[in-house]
Amino acid sequence: MTEQEAFQEARQRWGDEAVIRFLQSADPGWKAYLVGRELDEEFELLGEGVSWERAFLDADRKTRT
Repeated sequence: MTEQEAFQEARQRWGDEAVIRFLQSADPGWKAYLVGRELDEEFELLGEGVSWERAFLDADRKTRT
């Protein structure tokens, strides 16, 4: 999934509040792909992973529990 595809997926899920972020790190275990919403200028993390796909799966898992 490309960054553009990830943003489109996030917009479908969370509308205009959708935010995706990629954080670079030298740590190979780092979960650098973040998806969520921006509410009142604060980032609400909904999912994270080692790829965009994993970040969305994490968001799905968190909303089910």
